[in-house]
Amino acid sequence: MHQSALYIPHGAGPCFFMDWTPKGQWDPLANYLSGLITRLPEPPRCLVVFSAHWESDPILISADQTHSLFYDYWGFPEHTYQFQWAPTGAPAVAHKIEGLLNAQGIASSCVTGRGLDHGVFVPLMLADPNATIPVVQVSLHPSLDPTRHLEIGRALQPLLDDQVLCIGSGLSFHNVDALRGRAPGGRAERFAEALQHAVQVPDARRDRALSDLMTHPERTAAHPTTEHLIPLHVMAGLSNGPGYIPFVDTIYGSTIVAVEFTQPR
Repeated sequence: MHQSALYIPHGAGPCFFMDWTPKGQWDPLANYLSGLITRLPEPPRCLVVFSAHWESDPILISADQTHSLFYDYWGFPEHTYQFQWAPTGAPAVAHKIEGLLNAQGIASSCVTGRGLDHGVFVPLMLADPNATIPVVQVSLHPSLDPTRHLEIGRALQPLLDDQVLCIGSGLSFHNVDALRGRAPGGRAERFAEALQHAVQVPDARRDRALSDLMTHPERTAAHPTTEHLIPLHVMAGLSNGPGYIPFVDTIYGSTIVAVEFTQPR
């Protein structure tokens, strides 16, 4: 079964698993993530996740047989450091990714022992709470160059024909001060509109539109740094066609979207 490529918002830290007053802001996103797997026509045999929270040169790929969790957030309640969620890995898929990237001149290497960061385990604890689907995590390149990451996605297109679901885990709006209510998010709405337009542009113009997001006048209002945006470019590279928006919501006054790319058959 041919799979799609998804760019998902992973929330803020362990936001979906906390008892706090603003939690309701994240409930629609939690509902979307909870149905991520069940909405698919057929369950994938593996989840390959590019998280905003792992950068390396060369590209690194988790080849663990079983995964631990890497709690790369701080200042949250003690119970958010005690999650029990332990998917298996898929070393064969990890080595296939390594081979596909290296064949295109993209330096990569399989590693073990890092653990899955919260850009992976927080949304997937909702999407696959019983950890039934094997997981492989792949790093971003620290250049955060959009063209490079479109090329990474293109190199990995064969995965989609192998019942592998690829996920780019980030946040389409990632101005942390605004999300914490300390700065207005309204300026970034023009960027949100540009992003939604860019992913839906047909033919070869799509890649240029996606790269042009980096120089959009309001980009820094939405993304002071771009690591939460770049997983979108990897997912776009996995498809030759336009994407569509399966989820949109306003969180703390700012637009948050998910994007799905489906390879034309």
